[in-house]
Amino acid sequence: MNERPANIETERMLLVTLLPEEIECLIAGDAERVALLTGFTFPPDDPNRGVDLSWHVRALQADPNQLPWRIRVIVERSSNTVIGSINLEGPPSAEGDVEIGWGLNEDARGK
Repeated sequence: MNERPANIETERMLLVTLLPEEIECLIAGDAERVALLTGFTFPPDDPNRGVDLSWHVRALQADPNQLPWRIRVIVERSSNTVIGSINLEGPPSAEGDVEIGWGLNEDARGK
């Protein structure tokens, strides 16, 4: 199994890299299993959970060294709840650029 890269931490949030097995559980819609694996609560009604994540799994199967440069969930520390995610499209380019996408769960948008 891959070792999870270090979290990126702020006073209010954590950015936590998801491991391939956890991504696969999200794709399958198994939020309970991901919660058991990560220790974080995933909102049960997130309509975007698991959407378009299979390309991350394929990239990690091709090159496990990309793990730090893939998907990280945004965890609100006070509730230990996943409120969104950031998606990196892989390691930095030769110029040092990294493409980042992000999204917030509906409940987190008002915070």
